[in-house]
Amino acid sequence: MQLNDLPDEILLLILKKLHTCEVLYSFHDVNQRFNRVIHDPIFTSRLNFVKWSCHKIVNKFSSNLIDQFSLQILPEIRKRIKWFNLESSFMTHFLSANKYPKLCGLGLYNVDEETMNFLFTDDEKVEKDGWCKWFVKNYIFKLFGSKYPDEQKKID
Repeated sequence: MQLNDLPDEILLLILKKLHTCEVLYSFHDVNQRFNRVIHDPIFTSRLNFVKWSCHKIVNKFSSNLIDQFSLQILPEIRKRIKWFNLESSFMTHFLSANKYPKLCGLGLYNVDEETMNFLFTDDEKVEKDGWCKWFVKNYIFKLFGSKYPDEQKKID
């Protein structure tokens, strides 16, 4: 018996035990059935692109994998995404790649003071990545930012 022979219910139980981004990346375009299964809201509504280690946040994927994810997978699921957890250096990359009509939450990690000041000052001049500031101010209802995992705070 192979993975492809399992009923959808069993397949979902197995895939739920794995990291959602790894499921999306690993099973994307394997076949139509897997695409249908992995496009379930269980895997597409909340995407986590960071992993935790002792008191530090580490990028979950290499830049090459992030690029492939942005170009191939996100365009297909962008209308289902409600929340991103991102290492702050990837914020611009992800938010500029697509429009996310249901995105209402953003977790930013390894956020430096300069990035926080940029996002939350009322300076109206157009700066590099000014669209990102506009996006956060106009579309994100919940934002969490932290330099370290134990310092995660809600930002209003």
